Amino acid sequence: MLGIPQQVWRLALLVTTLAVLSRGAPQVDLICHPVVRQPCMDMDQLRNLAHDVAQNLSTAHDQRILIQLKHFKKITRVPKLHSCVMTRMANFFELALKRILGLDMDSHRGSHSGPIVDLIGLMQHLEGCTRMKEEKCKGLFANADKGTLQENPRKNMQPRDWAIRQLQNLTQAEKNLGDPATFDKVLDELKLLPSFIKGPGIRKYARRQGSANMQGGRDPQI
Repeated sequence: MLGIPQQVWRLALLVTTLAVLSRGAPQVDLICHPVVRQPCMDMDQLRNLAHDVAQNLSTAHDQRILIQLKHFKKITRVPKLHSCVMTRMANFFELALKRILGLDMDSHRGSHSGPIVDLIGLMQHLEGCTRMKEEKCKGLFANADKGTLQENPRKNMQPRDWAIRQLQNLTQAEKNLGDPATFDKVLDELKLLPSFIKGPGIRKYARRQGSANMQGGRDPQI
């Protein structure tokens, strides 16, 4: 076994050799560039477009489409509920906006342009930002479709009850899209949508290629 002095001598020789060899090596500056994550939903653009299209509207329509935010926040306590409701909400607003242009749900925008078309694109993008696939929401949607819309929600409703209530409001509003006052209400309440988007059911940042998310999971239907 080597003695302590020999170990020290060999270590010094190794350090000296490395120092000599490194003199001829090119200098490399290591610069770390931060990864900038893009928001999944451009909230500022949504807010600005919604205000643009809702200017000078007369909203005498009394029936709410979106439930009060204080009640909706109960839905956001459950990520799956929030995601499913936002999926249906994005579909509803997309349909309503297309109807304004005289298009059906499966129609392409064609030669149309302007803020309405931009909002349609944002609604399609919003659906892509939800964390749940629509097929995972079938149970919740079925319960909402077979239920009866109550005039006055009962007290102490649970998050799932409020989710069903919101889905029923959307269904009822969709049936009334032939009424011009309903269109005005749609555009007026679209301004509120950014506050409803905030929550765990919507991805905050755009997906990275190849990344996994809840949409690819095996979450049970709600």
